[in-house]
Amino acid sequence: MVDFYVSSGPPSSYRMNSFTFEPGGKILLQDQYGLSRFVSGEIPFFDGTVGGDEFAEDKERARRIFNNMRKNRQNEWAVIMIGSQRVNYLVEYMVADLFNCEPFVPANENPKVPVYLCYRNFDHLVPSCFGGQGNPLDKNGEIRHGTYYVDENFEWRFFEWQEGKNDSGIVIIIREADNVELATFGFSGRATNAIGNALLQKSEQFWPEADAVTSNTVVARGKETGIYICRVEFSEDKKNGQASICESFENDVVTIVPLNCKVLEKFLSKGPCRK
Repeated sequence: MVDFYVSSGPPSSYRMNSFTFEPGGKILLQDQYGLSRFVSGEIPFFDGTVGGDEFAEDKERARRIFNNMRKNRQNEWAVIMIGSQRVNYLVEYMVADLFNCEPFVPANENPKVPVYLCYRNFDHLVPSCFGGQGNPLDKNGEIRHGTYYVDENFEWRFFEWQEGKNDSGIVIIIREADNVELATFGFSGRATNAIGNALLQKSEQFWPEADAVTSNTVVARGKETGIYICRVEFSEDKKNGQASICESFENDVVTIVPLNCKVLEKFLSKGPCRK
C-alpha cells in the first residue's frame, strides 16, 4: 500500500503515481493508479501568515496526521511526501523526528540537521528546523538562496537557485523493516518534477542494491536512512516561456549527491527519535 501526501495538486502532476520497494532494495515508481491510494487536499500548507491561530491550527493538524500516519501503518507500507516544509508541513515533522529537534523551531546554537533551505524573498517564510531566510548557522557572508548540505569535511556546501537556469532539492528515504517513507521536494514545482523523473530513471543512485559493495545509507535506531541532494539544470528549450506544472521537462538534468555517511551518522546519533 502506498500513501501520497502532497501539498497541492494530484500526484500525477509530478509523474509519481505509484511506488514500490522491492526486497532487493530497488525503488520502482510506475504509472499505474491501481497500485496506490492517494491522499490529497488534506495536508495543511502555508497561506502567507506566520503566527496567529490559523498557523497554530495548521501545525497541530499536520502533527495529528503525521502521528496517525506512523501509528496506523501496516507491513509493507510506503509513504511519499511531495513538497518542501514551506508547503507540506508533514516534511517538517518527518525531518524533526529524524534528527531529534523541534519542528518549526530554527536552531539557535549548533546545526541539528545536515541540510538546509535558504528561502527566497518571495517564498512562504515558514519557520523551520532546517530552513529560513538567512544562511545556515556557521555559514557567514552574503545570503545566497538555495540548498545547503554538510560535506565530508563537515563544511557547508551549496547548490544555488538561479531563476530559469538552476534549481535544487532533496530526497529523504527512510526504511524500517518493510516500511518505507520518502520525501521529495525542490525549490520549485519544476525542480520537484525533475527530481521525480530522476527517481524514475536513476533509482539505483537513490538506494543501493542489496549486494552493493558501498552504501550511501546509514542504519541507526532500527532505521536505514539515505539523504540525497539534487542539483537541477534546466534544459535550454524550456528556459524561456511559461512553465506548466503538467509538463514533464524530461530534458532537465539532475545531479545526485548522496549525503556523506559519516556526516549523516553523526547527526543521527545526537539523540533518540522524538515521541
